[in-house]
Amino acid sequence: MPSASLYTRNVPLLTRLIGRLNLRFPTLFAVFALLTALDLVLPDPLPLVDELGLALLTLLLALWRDRRAVAGRTDARRGVARASGAGGVQVDPRGRPGGKWPQTQLERGRACRGRDWTSRRSSICPSLTRRVASTSRSSPRFLPTDLRRLYRTFLLARRFDERMLRLQRQGRIGTFGPIRGHEAAVLGSVYALRATDWMVPYYREWPAYMWRGWPLDNLILYYAGYAEGMRVPDGVRDLPLCIPIASQVPHAVGLACASRSKGEDSVTMVYFGDGASSHGDCQEAMNFAGVFQAPLVFFCLNNQWAISLPRARQTHARTLAQKAIAYGFPGIQVDGNDVLASYVATREAVERARRGEGPTLIEALTYRLSLHTTADDPTKYRDEAEVKAWEAREPLPRFRRYLEGKGIIDAAGEAALEAEVDAEIREAVERAGGADAGEPRRWIRARLRRADGRASGAARGAPARDRGGGEAAHG
Repeated sequence: MPSASLYTRNVPLLTRLIGRLNLRFPTLFAVFALLTALDLVLPDPLPLVDELGLALLTLLLALWRDRRAVAGRTDARRGVARASGAGGVQVDPRGRPGGKWPQTQLERGRACRGRDWTSRRSSICPSLTRRVASTSRSSPRFLPTDLRRLYRTFLLARRFDERMLRLQRQGRIGTFGPIRGHEAAVLGSVYALRATDWMVPYYREWPAYMWRGWPLDNLILYYAGYAEGMRVPDGVRDLPLCIPIASQVPHAVGLACASRSKGEDSVTMVYFGDGASSHGDCQEAMNFAGVFQAPLVFFCLNNQWAISLPRARQTHARTLAQKAIAYGFPGIQVDGNDVLASYVATREAVERARRGEGPTLIEALTYRLSLHTTADDPTKYRDEAEVKAWEAREPLPRFRRYLEGKGIIDAAGEAALEAEVDAEIREAVERAGGADAGEPRRWIRARLRRADGRASGAARGAPARDRGGGEAAHG
């Protein structure tokens, strides 16, 4: 019988070794079987064999218990969401189909700076904090019309972003914050909302405005300096863009609690960045939402940079999603460059909130491929090689490849969409051009009222999936 002191020493030793080598359950079981065979075959086995076998058996039982505890949920070691079983496509960070997303420090013991990761799994609550890889057991169904509309809105947001940058350089609008790289996370998440749900943006979520029926004129006027551009169209449950960091998050909690008090089954989703996650407004809002179990989804767009502050200097936490543990609700980390994976994670959080089970924090891993704003020069603080590595994971080509593989779009359809989107943007710029010519605000307000009428009429006449999102289109 091995001594208790030797056994106590060997369990931490094995735990650190497993963490360093990133060993998985089958490998550990094979090693245990080998030690057992040696114990049976050798006439006088070494005491160390017995001790290691007993220590390894203890760890195997602990790992098996954890595996059963999260059965039916995603295996965290398989990486970030790829929406493979949800109608998506497996694409690795370099854009090649079939690859695996790299694991984070939360999942990979060798990246934990020598810490005792395996024995600390219970302390980081794997049942609350996890990463979504594709989907749970039920796969969502995507209508081809919805996928085409998602892609068209994606393309519209990208081309509008490029046009707005040119307008800013020409002096026709003021400071502008590009969206390039964020579109998949924003569109995938807003797709899970109904028209009766509330959407609370910060200042990069205007692709969600496009999805929910806002005229492009509003955005152009807003960035040209006219506050009337943020007048919310009638019948649309959105808040205006919010510039002060994290100040919109408490407002979202208030909306969620008010909706529940009125007896509605609506859900509120609020967007914020990795920098905002460190602000007091954000922490207080999460605590309040957790205490009162508000029907709310916190959607954090982790684009790795808060202006010039890198993610590593933002917090020492291994993930932002795990911050949800402190407030008593689940946290999910998802591949924000995969539009379908973002939808899968958000749909799960929205359904949970609608059932009255409280809020969820979603951390979407993405990257700010362009400027923070047109007043920023990112070459002063980040490496060009880092940008190129993330450009290889660009979400737009990734989604296009998936749709081509499904036969939903082809080269001719892509060309037709490009022409349609270009014409829509050109017309919006021309309609908003009167503001550049110095026409009175009365003219602008009249234009906005007419645009509101078009948007409200389209919303009233469209099917449910086209008004607010795709929830009515899939189970």
